[in-house]
Amino acid sequence: MPLQIPSQLVPPPSGPGGPAGGPGDLAPSGPGGPAGGALGPPNGPGGFGPPPTVDGLIPCADCGRSFNPGDSIVFAGEHVCPNCRISCETCSAHFRAFDSTSYVRAYDSYRRTNRQLLPYCEIHTFVCADCNTRFADDMTSYYNSHNERICQDCTDNYTNCEECGNIIHQNDVYSYRCNAFCSSCYDEIVCEEENENIRLIHDYDYKPESEFHVVDCEEKHEDTLYFGIELEVDYGGETDEGVETANLSELYYCKHDGSLDNGFEIVSHPATWRYWLAADLTWMKRLKSADYKSYNTKTCGMHIHVSRKALSELDILKLVEFFKRNQAFIIYMSRRLPSLLRQWAQVDESCRTNILRKIKRKLGDDRYRAINIRPTTTIEFRIFRGTLDAQAFLRNLAFIRSLIAFVKRSKLPQMTHADYLRYLRSHANQVLENEQIALQLIAWVTGFNERGNH
Repeated sequence: MPLQIPSQLVPPPSGPGGPAGGPGDLAPSGPGGPAGGALGPPNGPGGFGPPPTVDGLIPCADCGRSFNPGDSIVFAGEHVCPNCRISCETCSAHFRAFDSTSYVRAYDSYRRTNRQLLPYCEIHTFVCADCNTRFADDMTSYYNSHNERICQDCTDNYTNCEECGNIIHQNDVYSYRCNAFCSSCYDEIVCEEENENIRLIHDYDYKPESEFHVVDCEEKHEDTLYFGIELEVDYGGETDEGVETANLSELYYCKHDGSLDNGFEIVSHPATWRYWLAADLTWMKRLKSADYKSYNTKTCGMHIHVSRKALSELDILKLVEFFKRNQAFIIYMSRRLPSLLRQWAQVDESCRTNILRKIKRKLGDDRYRAINIRPTTTIEFRIFRGTLDAQAFLRNLAFIRSLIAFVKRSKLPQMTHADYLRYLRSHANQVLENEQIALQLIAWVTGFNERGNH
């Protein structure tokens, strides 16, 4: 929209009567004498018409009226009267009132708007780098990643770099993992991650994008039940050589763990139960041969994550309830010493209302719970003692797999060890799809009763 000069500053047009003042002249009559026309200029002193032939007065280059040369300001060699010039809103600089380039968008404190046209000299304005419009310095503005100033209206064309917070134009955005970055931050993050990926033992907070593993006959769905493991191994050394000895498949990556004495943590990507049944677990033997330990330590554990989307809030509540009502059985299944289980995986004994509130809001009060409900995308079972025995490893996974199937088929009052064992004896083969693992799990669960625990 072209700038419009305020109407009170527009010079009066001359009428058809000429400079002496015809009927079309809009200059007012003065008190010094009769008007030359109905609206013509006065002939006497005090008039504002075209310059009379009076020695010492000069004509204004803009409006043509005579004025005292002592009041003149010269613009490009032309004399301009006080009525045809205006001062900058910020300083004492003068410029022609009828020059549209002198008026810029400015903040009007009276109307509280950013749309008022006011006079500003060039040094007290800025030009938006995006729309090329000039604005007063006091207008709200921002600086982009090139240290160029942009107006508020043009911020819709910009976004913030996720890393440094700089404002970057949409055409300059580098997208990485669904986030927007400026070029320098993008280069730094990608380079750092590439270097991180080269390392075999990553930092504790390393978390690559999840790769979901299924067998060929399975389809990936949003509510598919996936299992991910974290297994700590110790005493063999926190070295790349140890990881190379394990010769892990692409299913796994390794991380530093400050709770270990001299080892590392093995973490898996999510995989379905069928995928775990077919997984190569011979790396456990290789780690044992390199003097790594997991079971006979006070530092190691095995954590199992399951997909949160595969569980309803009621399913999660029933799982927590099962752990709360069968604590002796949970200690037995974990193979941990009771003192270590309380240290690293304490059972939540809150009332159902509180537990349900935590589940709904993902507000677990402590991640060192037997069931950690704080992660946003998974539920974490933290009870198991570490192991480098493939049979025990799969048995731990089978317990969680069967327990989830049990809670989905059972009501809240049935969350007892006895009800779970009855379900297992009837459905283990169907749920676990492996007769040998099903028989081993049933024998393991039954052993709790044979120890005199009821």
